[in-house]
Amino acid sequence: MAGLQVSGFDPRHVVADCAGTPTYFSMEVHQGYTSALERPGTPNSRDLYDDFVDVAGKRFGCSTATS
Repeated sequence: MAGLQVSGFDPRHVVADCAGTPTYFSMEVHQGYTSALERPGTPNSRDLYDDFVDVAGKRFGCSTATS
């Protein structure tokens, strides 16, 4: 989510302005994923979610954060 303007009630449930439409992003993980976290090289859920929101945000024209 680096670079996107988002609001939400926790880090895995956010809303971004995407081409003028409030767009809700969320992530729930399956038990199979949580079991895989014990294996080396498994990406953490925060990184997966951030990547998803960044890629989908670009695709849907979501607003970027301004400094």
